[in-house]
Amino acid sequence: MKIEDNELKKVVSKDIKDGVFEIPKNVTYIGMNAFSGLSELINITIPENVISIDAGAFIRCIYLKDIVMHEGVTYIGEYAFSGCKSLRNISVPNGVTVIQDCTFTSCEMLDNVKLPKNLVSIKPNAFAGCGNLKQIELPRSVRELGTSAFSTCSKLKHIAVPDGVTKIDRMTFFCCEELESITIPDSIKEIDKLAFTGCRKLTSIEIPTDCKVADNAFDKNTKVIRRESTINKMQIF
Repeated sequence: MKIEDNELKKVVSKDIKDGVFEIPKNVTYIGMNAFSGLSELINITIPENVISIDAGAFIRCIYLKDIVMHEGVTYIGEYAFSGCKSLRNISVPNGVTVIQDCTFTSCEMLDNVKLPKNLVSIKPNAFAGCGNLKQIELPRSVRELGTSAFSTCSKLKHIAVPDGVTKIDRMTFFCCEELESITIPDSIKEIDKLAFTGCRKLTSIEIPTDCKVADNAFDKNTKVIRRESTINKMQIF
């Protein structure tokens, strides 16, 4: 184990005892790739003294099943838990406002996610390839859904996009094969290419009248229903 200036730089196999690693109390930062590829790691608790988890910190910890993160964490970097194929549950602390690029990409067994109440942005590929994720509640505070944010979440059945999001980006829900329904708010002004392509069970979707839709945003079997927005109705009244 290597610690410099309160940053946990590197953990090696011999530091892990019976699948568990205890983070020292003087650590406030978990460094880039600190636990990268450690197949021995099964359980870990991120204590309150830790405020930042850097990029790739736990990338490809393929047997990591359980993570407990206390409320001290305010930043989780890109690819932090990417490829943690055994991870089933995650509760992101309320101080985190952005889910960065590829943070949980290819967490194949992930099926329970609790997002922070003040979350603003879900960046590209954040949950791409989470093939066991059946549902996820997006907080009302969310304003951005990045490219491929939930692509190939093949078991995702229902989702509600928060009012305030203005665009469904390219491939955001690409190949969500089990997706049956999605709530699109009046704030959505654009649905980009391939956003819902491969959502074979999505037979119909309601979108605002003034929403711009790319030619190949939906499969051919998806009926797109245009509805008049609440704002327009109020203006007409």
